[in-house]
Amino acid sequence: MIEIIFRLEQLDYLIKTSKTGSRKVLAQKLKVSERTISRWLEFMRDRGAEIEYDRKINSFLYKKSGNFVVKAEFIENISLWILIYFYLSDNMF
Repeated sequence: MIEIIFRLEQLDYLIKTSKTGSRKVLAQKLKVSERTISRWLEFMRDRGAEIEYDRKINSFLYKKSGNFVVKAEFIENISLWILIYFYLSDNMF
């Protein structure tokens, strides 16, 4: 689970900095399949991130500035609690 969170954070950074490359290149960068990239992008979109692909710069981008947040906490020996969401902001970083 921690590895997935780390990779989602990497994906968020690559999108923010317009350095994803194509879906194939992005999959290679994150060491996952192209199908996994598609699922993660859909997962992020389902949580409010407006993501599009720009062919001119060959990268996925956020249409609106914001931050994709992934937080994980252990709650009293019960389980791992994970909060994932996208929030809009005026400042990208």
